[in-house]
Amino acid sequence: MDGVYEELDEARAEIEKLREEYRIKAGLAESLKRAHNEQLSKNKEASSKLEKLAQELSEKDYEISTARGMCEELKSSLMEKESIIKNLSSAHDRLRVDCNEKLRRCEEENKALASALDDANAKNMDQERLISALKQEVEGVNRLLSFSQKKCSETENRTEVSKESGQREDVFVKLEEESRKFEDQLKWKKEQFGHLEEAHKKLRNEVRMKEKEWEKEKAELLDGMSSLEMKLESQTRISQDLQHRLEMCNQALAHAESKRKLLEIQLLESRTSFDSVCAEYEDAKLNFENLTAQRDQEIASLRSSLGTKEILYREMEYQFKKLEQEKHELLVSVKELQEAQIRVAGTSSSSKLQNKLKSIEQVHKGCSTNLKAKESEWRSQMEKLSEELNCCRSALKSRDTSLNELNRELEACDSLILKLELLNQETSLVLLVLKSEFREAQLRLADNRSCMDLKNIQMQENVNELLEQLENKKAALSSVQQDLEEEREKVVTLSKKVQTLEELQLPLQKELERLKEMLKESKTCQLQSEEQVLQIQSDLEKVHDALDRANGELYEKFCEANQIEFELQIWKSIAEQLEENLKQNHQMRREVEASLLAQTEVELNLKQEKESLSHQLEEKEKEIDDLQQQLVEVNESVKVVENAGAETETSFGNAEGGQKEKHGAENLHQLVEEKDQRIYDLQQLVASLEQEFDSSTASFSSRLSQMQTEMNGLRKSWEQIKAAEVFKEVEIQEKNMMIVELETDLGSSKTKIQEMESQLEKKELELRRLVHELEAKISTSDETIKKLTENSMNLSSENKNLVNSMDSLSERMERLTAEDMQLMESLGKIVQAIDVSRPSQPGFNSDDEDDDDPVKENMSIIVSSPLMKRVEAIHDNERSPLRAINT
Repeated sequence: MDGVYEELDEARAEIEKLREEYRIKAGLAESLKRAHNEQLSKNKEASSKLEKLAQELSEKDYEISTARGMCEELKSSLMEKESIIKNLSSAHDRLRVDCNEKLRRCEEENKALASALDDANAKNMDQERLISALKQEVEGVNRLLSFSQKKCSETENRTEVSKESGQREDVFVKLEEESRKFEDQLKWKKEQFGHLEEAHKKLRNEVRMKEKEWEKEKAELLDGMSSLEMKLESQTRISQDLQHRLEMCNQALAHAESKRKLLEIQLLESRTSFDSVCAEYEDAKLNFENLTAQRDQEIASLRSSLGTKEILYREMEYQFKKLEQEKHELLVSVKELQEAQIRVAGTSSSSKLQNKLKSIEQVHKGCSTNLKAKESEWRSQMEKLSEELNCCRSALKSRDTSLNELNRELEACDSLILKLELLNQETSLVLLVLKSEFREAQLRLADNRSCMDLKNIQMQENVNELLEQLENKKAALSSVQQDLEEEREKVVTLSKKVQTLEELQLPLQKELERLKEMLKESKTCQLQSEEQVLQIQSDLEKVHDALDRANGELYEKFCEANQIEFELQIWKSIAEQLEENLKQNHQMRREVEASLLAQTEVELNLKQEKESLSHQLEEKEKEIDDLQQQLVEVNESVKVVENAGAETETSFGNAEGGQKEKHGAENLHQLVEEKDQRIYDLQQLVASLEQEFDSSTASFSSRLSQMQTEMNGLRKSWEQIKAAEVFKEVEIQEKNMMIVELETDLGSSKTKIQEMESQLEKKELELRRLVHELEAKISTSDETIKKLTENSMNLSSENKNLVNSMDSLSERMERLTAEDMQLMESLGKIVQAIDVSRPSQPGFNSDDEDDDDPVKENMSIIVSSPLMKRVEAIHDNERSPLRAINT
């Protein structure tokens, strides 16, 4: 019995251990619930993040649309810049035309200078020819002098030989005549020589002046050359800078393209990684679904095992109750046996009791063996369950870690996508900016290159022309210097010869001095003439400026004349209107005068009527006075009749006559009142007519005064207009004279304009060619823009696809969370059912609780399973040890 109690205690301890393990498992289930709830919250956060990403993608789509709008605005700005460039090209062409005109003027001036140089060279050649002729003549004179000296020596010899005086006198006479002739020839030659010296000095001065001018021109040309070289250097530097910038832009474009390619590669890698992540996610999802299915199966198996264990537990309890009952029965039987032994020591009862005890011991041994076997089975099942729970925990942990990793990878993918989108936008913006800058730089380079080419060509042409002119001038100067040196040598020889001649002919020095004075005077005159020439040139420049001003003033006066003509037309129209107004005023005046005359006639008629009425009134007043006197008399007679009383028929007849007179007096009184009323009405009419007449006269006088003031103002303005017209006609005549003078200048300007038009046509052709090139470049840029827009559309479609995939993932996650929630609800229900199924006390003594317990109802349903039927069959086959006694 003690062993049975111990086994029962052990069974109870094991049951409590099982309950504690159940509690631990319930705690684990709650922790699993919490983990599941945390996972749900994480899934919700991931879904919110996905929604945020979708919103950000929509915002980025809006930003892309705004970027497209910006692109369209940039296109419009490009069109505006192209129009500005066209305007600048037209202005540049105008400046080129002006520069060409200035260059032509300079070329014409250079041509004029070259022609002047040619003329001066021709003059120098003529003067050299004259000098050579004069030298030949001087040599002839020297020969004649030597011949004359020889003759003189011969004559002296002859005189020595022939000592005849007559012959000497003849010879002397001849020699004197010859000497006179030679002196005359020498005087003539000296005069010619003086003139030649003057001409030579003039030529020297002119050559010096021209050398100075040439030096100035040379310095100016050198300055121009240096300035042009500086400009060329600056432009070459600018072109080099622009080329360097272009190279930098090309490098930046290449770098941007490499970045774009790298980004595309990264995008492809990210897409592949995203696809792999999606595949892994799907695999994980499948694994998760498989694990959930396995978990459901395990939960079902656990439920079935729990059901079986509960059934076994109830069977054990039932057997325990049976054993207790048998124990009570045995105790009762022991007591009965003791009483029977006390009463009767019978053998039969003892044998029966021994048999019963043996059977009880066998049953107890079988129960203990069964309990040990079941405990071993339960322990093995508990170990399996604990192992399965540990596996489930590890699987859940691995799934949590995998889910966390997947979430992290999703976040990393989202961040990568955002970064890639930002980089794409930045690269697109950078590409747009670089392309716009590249286009602007290309346009500037093209313009600068065209300008530089044109300027270089012009500069090369100018430099070549200037070099040719310098070489020509240098050659001319060298030839002139050689000629001058030769002339100097000749002059030195001539001076030596002249010195010899001066030594021979001293009296000619005075004439030479006089000629020198004349030369000085001629030099002064020449200087004065040069100053006059300079003054004339300055005057000509002033006249040229004045002509330009006159042209400007003429143009202004033409404009003023047109304005004046327009004003004259306006004034003429105003004058016509004023004349019409005057005519209308005259008509109004005539009408007013006629109305005044009619009013005066009406006034006269009214006065006449008034006078006639006044006469009638006076007559009627007289009649009224007579009638009043008669009335007084009648009243007196009536009073007499009233005082007298009754009288005779004669008196009655007199009374009737008095009544008749009274009625007549009343009638007269009424007539007088009516006439007074008519007179009063007529007076009022006269007063109103007078007032109307006064008002009309006042208004007419005011209108007349206004008309007179207007007429005076119009007369003054008309006089001013006439004076202005006369003055303007005089100015127009003067301007016509100036126009006639300037039309001659316009003819030459028209020829220049025609030449300019031909050049402009050439430049227009060049501009059209450049415009075609620019249009081709713009078409290529439009194609690139279209490609970029297509790329942006592709990116937006990819973004939409990503959003759709993320939405599908979020939907799948929501489904999984819903399934997890359902599983957790089912687990919660199971846990609640298990909690409800726990007994409130260690023994199940109350049958009512067993009847009301829903878990037991469920267990009664489970009892109908085939396994329980087998157990019942086993118990039915086994005989209870006390059945025979109970029966």
